[in-house]
Amino acid sequence: MQLASTIALWTTTLLLTATTLWRLRKPIDAALLVPGAWLVAIPYQALLLAGKLQFTGTPKDNMYIGISIANLGFVGFQALAELGVIARLQDRVRRLAVNRGGDARPGTAATTVRYWFGGLLVVAVALAVLHWALMPEIPLLLLVTGADDSHMQLARENSAKLLAAPALLKYAFAWNSRIFFPILLTTAVLFRWRWIALLVGAFGLLYIISSLEKLPSVLFVLGPFIGLAIRDGKRLWSPVVLVGLVVSLIPAYGINQAISLEARLHPAPVSTTTATPTPNVSPVSPGSEFQGFPAPIRGALDLVLRRIGEAPTDVTYNWFAFFPEHHPFLNGAGWEPWNVLRPGWQSPANLVGLWAYYGKQGYTLVSLAAYGSFVADGWGEFGMAGVVIATLLLLLFALVLELMHALADRLFCLACYTVALVLMSVMSPQAGIPALMLSNGLALAPLIMLGYLLFQGRQTGVREVKPVRSPA
Repeated sequence: MQLASTIALWTTTLLLTATTLWRLRKPIDAALLVPGAWLVAIPYQALLLAGKLQFTGTPKDNMYIGISIANLGFVGFQALAELGVIARLQDRVRRLAVNRGGDARPGTAATTVRYWFGGLLVVAVALAVLHWALMPEIPLLLLVTGADDSHMQLARENSAKLLAAPALLKYAFAWNSRIFFPILLTTAVLFRWRWIALLVGAFGLLYIISSLEKLPSVLFVLGPFIGLAIRDGKRLWSPVVLVGLVVSLIPAYGINQAISLEARLHPAPVSTTTATPTPNVSPVSPGSEFQGFPAPIRGALDLVLRRIGEAPTDVTYNWFAFFPEHHPFLNGAGWEPWNVLRPGWQSPANLVGLWAYYGKQGYTLVSLAAYGSFVADGWGEFGMAGVVIATLLLLLFALVLELMHALADRLFCLACYTVALVLMSVMSPQAGIPALMLSNGLALAPLIMLGYLLFQGRQTGVREVKPVRSPA
C-alpha cells in the first residue's frame, strides 16, 4: 500500500504539474492559479518533506491517496477549460448580463460603482471601529508598549476566536479583513482613484495588522497586483505579479519579526503545569530548524519555508492521523454551520490542534486550532468519500469564479473576482470547505458582484426610459 500510494501521488502530481505549466501560456485564471498554489503548498511538500516531518504508516498512505484525488480533480477542471466548456458557459453569462440591461461602458460603470463602493466603505470602516472597540486589548498596541509572549498570544486570541461577541459578528470581522477591505482597495486601484486607494490601503492595512494576523495582510496587498495583471491580460510570471508577491510578504514579515523580537525581550513565564493534555505526535517544534541563522534571515525562512511551505502539509497529515484513529469521523457535523452557535461546540480544527501541537514552543493556549486543507477537512468528515465530496465542492466554486471572470470588463466585477481568486488560491491548502466559504467569506464575493450587477442593470434601465411629451 505504501508503494502504491507514493506512486499515485508522484504520478498525479507530475501530471498536474504538466497541465499547469501548459496553462502558463494563457492569462491568469482559476484553472491556473488555484492548482498552481495547491501544487506548491501540498503535493510537493508531502513528497519531499515526508522524512523530515515523519509521515508514516496508514495516515501517510491515506493522505497521499487523498491528495492524489484532489490532483486529478484539478486536472479535470483544467481539461474543461482547455476544451472550451468553461468558455461557452462564460459566453452565456455575458449574454445574460447584456439581456438584463447591464452596461459595461467605463463611464456608466464608474457612476454606478460609486454607490456600491461608498456603501461598502461605510460598512467596512464601521466594522473595523466596532472590532477595535470590542477588543479587550489591541495586539498591535501591546507589541509597541511591550508584553510577554503568553500575554501576546492571549491578546491575539481574544481579538479573534475568543472575542466576547456573537459568532456571526466575529465572522463579519473576518469577512471585513478578507473580503470587504480587499475589494475596496482593488476597486480603487483598478479605477485609478489614487488618493482613495492610498487612504483605503493605509486604514485597511492598519486594521488588518492590528490583530497581528499575517495571512490577511498578504491577501490584502496581493489582490490589487493580481487585479492589474488580469485587467491587462498579463501572464503569471509578469513583473507586476512578481513584484506584488514580494511586496505582499513585507507586512507579514514585519509582523513575524516584531513578534519574535518581543518574545526575546519579554519571554513568557515558565509554567510548572503539565503542558500537554493530549498526545503530541508532531515531531519538530515550530521553527527549531532555523535557530542557527541570524534573526532577520531566520524570520524570513520561518515565514516562507515553514508557515507557507511545510505547515499546511504537516497540519493535513495530522488530520489524517487523528481521524479515525483518535476520533471517529464527524459524518457531516463539522459541515453544519449552526454547530458553531451551539454552547460547548469544539471545532474539528481545535480537536486536531490540541492533539498535535499543544505544549510545543509557541502553542500554549487551549483555543489553538490546526486548520487543515480541504482534503483534510473532507477526510475528517467522511473518510475518502469526504475527500471526493470536498474536491467536487471546491471545483464547483472554482467554476463559479470563472463565471464571474466572464464579466471582468466591469472593473468592480473584476475586483470581486480577483479577491475571491486570491483568497481561494491561498486558503485552499489550509482551510476546509466551511472555513473557506463561511469563516473566510469566500461565498460573499459572488453575492456582492450579483447585487452590483442587478443594481447596475436597474440603473441602466432607468436611464433608458425616455419621458413622453405632453400633447400641444
